[in-house]
Amino acid sequence: MTSAPQQAAKENSLNSPGQPFRVGRVLAEPGSGQIRGPGGARKLDPKVMDVLVRLAAAGGEVVSRDTLMADVWEATIVTDFALSRCIYQLRKNLAKVARTDDSPIETLPKRGYRLCWPVAEAADKSAAKPRRIHPLFVISGAALLALAASIVWLAWQPTLV
Repeated sequence: MTSAPQQAAKENSLNSPGQPFRVGRVLAEPGSGQIRGPGGARKLDPKVMDVLVRLAAAGGEVVSRDTLMADVWEATIVTDFALSRCIYQLRKNLAKVARTDDSPIETLPKRGYRLCWPVAEAADKSAAKPRRIHPLFVISGAALLALAASIVWLAWQPTLV
């Protein structure tokens, strides 16, 4: 069980508003409301994305239905059906985008829900390794440069008559 300060730190570092994060093989982008993975991309309803963000912030811990409803719908009074619909949509879309039959969300009767897939920060694209140039391009470029130099050299040679 994680302490309150550890939980708060995890929530702040992992799920800053709009910050992308990974859930298993899926990239979740709360800012755009999309999830992407090997099975393509899907746009989620805003409340469905909010439920995903809240479950991801829990770091594998159980989140009660009451907590989810209070965090996602805040002062709005909704029925249990709204949360059940969001969980259904999350299961269906995450599994489809990840191309798996494994359920990403575990239901714990009388307790709540837990996100089963590992959650991690999305890799920073600015820190990505530079792309390597294929050796064939280097060899082709060198050959073209040598050919161009030969043509220029031959064109500037005085003609012998």
